[in-house]
Amino acid sequence: MKRPTRADGILARLRKICRALPEAREIESFGRPTFRAGVKPFAVLEEYRGESCLSLRVSPSDQKALLHDSRFVSTPYVAQFGWVSLLLAGPLDWGEIEDLIVSSYREVAAKRLIAALDRGA
Repeated sequence: MKRPTRADGILARLRKICRALPEAREIESFGRPTFRAGVKPFAVLEEYRGESCLSLRVSPSDQKALLHDSRFVSTPYVAQFGWVSLLLAGPLDWGEIEDLIVSSYREVAAKRLIAALDRGA
C-alpha cells in the first residue's frame, strides 16, 4: 500500500476547494490534475523544475504584482495568457490559496457561473 505523500495531501485540499465552485470539474490534462469551469481551466497542479506548483489564471495587474513575490513564477508556455504558478514548497497559506483559486475561477468562468458563485450556490 502506498503511503500518502505531501503532494497527495495538497491535491486533496485543492480538490475540496475547486470542487466547491459551481460546475467545476477535474480532468487529467497532460498527466496533471486540471480543474475547469466549463471547458476553461482555472487551476492546475503541476511541477516547475521538479517542484510542485499550482498554476492559476490571473488578471494582468495581478500577474505583474504576484511575480514580484518569489513564491510565484511565470507559468511556462501560457504566461502570456495571464498564468502564474505558485511554488508549493514550504508552509502553505490555504486561505491565500483559496482566494487565488476563486479569483482564477472568476477569470475564466461564464457569467452565469460567477452569478451562481456570488449567490453562494
